[in-house]
Amino acid sequence: MTTTNRMNLVRYDVKRFYFFRKHYGVLPTPSLRPIMFVGSVARAIVYRGLYLLTLKLRDLAQSKLKACGNLVRLSLSPRPYGLPTRLRKPAAA
Repeated sequence: MTTTNRMNLVRYDVKRFYFFRKHYGVLPTPSLRPIMFVGSVARAIVYRGLYLLTLKLRDLAQSKLKACGNLVRLSLSPRPYGLPTRLRKPAAA
């Protein structure tokens, strides 16, 4: 899995935060954070198992583990709906 695909996974979850905030308001948005945190940690545990057990899927699992780490940090950040600058797409020239 390439870096672009990993960033797309993170962008997808950022958009999920943004959608939830836009359609349900600011007050219910904090309830999404623990759900996203637990989901990211659970996925990280699964991908860690894949990384340790299979050689064929090691690159994929490593990439997914990095994405899960980004998602955990994102769910703990003060503005989870704001995409970090390092994950933003470059502006078209």
